[in-house]
Amino acid sequence: MWKTLVNFLPKVAEPKRTLTFQEKLTWTGLILVSYFILMEVPLWGISPDAVDFFESLRAVLAGRFDSIIALGIGPIVMGSIVLQLLMGAGVLKFDTSSNEGRKTYQSAQKLMVLLFTLLEGSLLVFSGQIPPNPAMGSIVVPALLIQIFLGGFLIVLMDEVVSKWGFGSGVSLFIAAGVSQQIFVGSLNWIPAHAGEAIPGAIPYAISAISQGTPFIDVLVRGTSAGDLLAMFSTVIVLVVSIYAASMKIEIPIAYGGFKGISRKYPLPFMYASNMPVIFTAALMANLQIWVGLLEKASIVSTYSAQTFLFYVLPHQDFADKVILQFAKGGVLGASDIGAALVYIILMIIGSIVFSILWVEMSNMNAEKLAGKLSASGLQIPGFRSDTRVMQRILERYIPSMTILGGAFVGLLASLATLTGAFGGGTGVLLTAGIVYKLYEDIAGSQLMDAHPLMKKLMGEGKIAF
Repeated sequence: MWKTLVNFLPKVAEPKRTLTFQEKLTWTGLILVSYFILMEVPLWGISPDAVDFFESLRAVLAGRFDSIIALGIGPIVMGSIVLQLLMGAGVLKFDTSSNEGRKTYQSAQKLMVLLFTLLEGSLLVFSGQIPPNPAMGSIVVPALLIQIFLGGFLIVLMDEVVSKWGFGSGVSLFIAAGVSQQIFVGSLNWIPAHAGEAIPGAIPYAISAISQGTPFIDVLVRGTSAGDLLAMFSTVIVLVVSIYAASMKIEIPIAYGGFKGISRKYPLPFMYASNMPVIFTAALMANLQIWVGLLEKASIVSTYSAQTFLFYVLPHQDFADKVILQFAKGGVLGASDIGAALVYIILMIIGSIVFSILWVEMSNMNAEKLAGKLSASGLQIPGFRSDTRVMQRILERYIPSMTILGGAFVGLLASLATLTGAFGGGTGVLLTAGIVYKLYEDIAGSQLMDAHPLMKKLMGEGKIAF
């Protein structure tokens, strides 16, 4: 039945030929511009007193609270998680090794995402986390739901366009775009939102404050939501560490069986599951917040229980500020703050490890699938006989360990960066660094293909990524 339903959904056609670098760049740029335009389309009917409950996770969700894309990529991530769990449990089965199987999987994924778009939009509206304006009458609730669903569907289509016609994926592109905007504004914005307020940007504020004789501790830590030097330093450190970690690889020598004398090294990145575990973990926390808000609204759980749960699950971006002020001035940091920070770090590490393992298994990146893919492309490891089982045993020395260690590393780095108040959130900065590095690799690979068409044949028409 669901296959019949999927056939009626709009879809983005596959390109009928290999796109050039310029064409991919053009499509990626158009979608990026469209994304920023949608962020400025206001959500009609929202209450003027509405508060963004997901502000701390907004960079990861890649949406804007009061715009038509309020949900951002949340439904895409949750739909993918649920579909992968159903596949892992054997409820649904897809042969992703064949073109037809991949198309069926993508269709099921799209349907799941649209269902979560409708579900999450309804939960946010009826739980009061996107409150309707009571002055607009009874039509405002269905109007909000239609707008939110339309915005979510547009995000799905835009993600599909980038995946098929551009570089990388729309999900990654939207996260990087939103976080980059927050980093730029948090660092350089010199225009106060209202007359008489302090300069919001970290650098212009620091220059102004130091010139006026403000103590350095008050410049380093401002104690407000505005940018400070601690947040800027944290952002820079996370970017540098993330890019360095993304470049760490174990290189396995391989040879092309069909081309004598041609060999190279196949890289296994330290962050083997890339940034996907952090995206899934952060999105899961955001959805937990939705459900807790709904349960509180329905009086199933008390307000105290809901607030206590969220206090220990959601990130405290001012934690590092409190630590510094505790040593500098005293009386700021409490035991509950330390407990909440530790719980958040542990949850991020465990969640990232679990989703790292799931992602590697469900995306056919485990040792068995990768060995089969390499062997099918005519590749072998020099010094060993051409046997898939031999290659699998060699890959099993590295992939399981890198999956767990890489997941734990990104979870730890993202949580620590978030607690220091990094611009765009620690998770967002970590994701952006990985996304930009991966985008650089995709662009460099595309330019190589355009300059040397023979490389397509040597690299299996893009079936094997280097």
